[in-house]
Amino acid sequence: MDRDWSRVARLTADELPSLTSESEQVATEFIRVSRRQSRLIVPDPHGHKASLRALRIVLAWLGAEAPVQERDLRTLATLDPNISGQRVIWFLAERGLLEPDPALRIDRDALTAEEIINQFPVPMRDELRSWTKVLRGEGRRKHPPLTSHRILVYLRIVRPVLEEWAKRTETLKSITTKEFKNVLAARKPGTARAVHHALRSLFQGLKQERAIFRDPTRGVTLPGVVTLPASVPSDRLAGLMGRARTPLHRLLLALVTIHALTPTQAARIHLDDVDLTRGQLIVRHRYHRRTVYLDPLTVELLTDWLRERQHTWPTSGNPHLLVTSQTALDIAQPPVSGGLLQHVFEKIGIPARTLWQDRVLHEAQLTGDPVHLMRLFGIAAETAMKYIRAAHPEKTGRTTTR
Repeated sequence: MDRDWSRVARLTADELPSLTSESEQVATEFIRVSRRQSRLIVPDPHGHKASLRALRIVLAWLGAEAPVQERDLRTLATLDPNISGQRVIWFLAERGLLEPDPALRIDRDALTAEEIINQFPVPMRDELRSWTKVLRGEGRRKHPPLTSHRILVYLRIVRPVLEEWAKRTETLKSITTKEFKNVLAARKPGTARAVHHALRSLFQGLKQERAIFRDPTRGVTLPGVVTLPASVPSDRLAGLMGRARTPLHRLLLALVTIHALTPTQAARIHLDDVDLTRGQLIVRHRYHRRTVYLDPLTVELLTDWLRERQHTWPTSGNPHLLVTSQTALDIAQPPVSGGLLQHVFEKIGIPARTLWQDRVLHEAQLTGDPVHLMRLFGIAAETAMKYIRAAHPEKTGRTTTR
């Protein structure tokens, strides 16, 4: 059973039991480590005080003779904004004084996907589980599995449509082609294409698993809309690096604007993927890896960030290159969230996707070779040709005669 910490969380420092000598040593060591790590990317004195309060509560109440339950610390943190458990969890885990909670090591995206599925009627719920089983590569026919995050993206795309249908039916077996077309017609072209792709995957998966008799999406197509990328005006790019405020931000900006990495790819880079001696790093794609050869500026920015990372979190066990005050001390060792990385570019004023496109388009203008783009940026042939067409319309333009 979980402990009820609601009353204890309200106690002041004077009202708590006195610490034992062993507990006092642990608290003193935590203060010493916190002071050493006080120079954060974003200074957070409140976080240190809140963490120390969490540690004092559990040590005063439970002592340091046995490992502290991770669940107790996380429960405490939900009861009072002046209590924070993340740094304490990392500190205790480093010293073998933490009992991890296995339930917290589960896949968050998979848990969120299950919550979405559970909101629908039972028959539709079972059909959605059959679909996600196919997406994980566990269906009747073997397919390359999708990540939990990608499956969650699909569910979020189809969720509004399924909520509409669930108002009048409990199963997807009753959905007709006309209803599917009406869904597409009611949406803007960009949204309609995403819904079209996701619903086709849903019904094709159910047909494969023999959960439905016919596929209402079969034969339904959308007119092709090709949007060619455009260059970013030079005045928007001027002084771009000066807008980045920290070593982390400057390195991320260089990886996107010079080497055309997406923020998600940058977040997945491990420390072991970096070779400063050779000026190289490994970028992890979905099915392969590629080597990126760094220019002198990026090497300099990477060195600055590694120095900053080591100084701020010298004992961090997170294997990822990019970390923050939250992920560096998280025993689950997660990568930096995509939302945080996108926020960096929001502050700069240009979306990461726009900068990525500008870099690839610039390379396409210089070379005109789609194979070169595929090798340099790890993109698909179709994507490479799109940028070649945008950069050299005179070479790839087509004319039709009536």
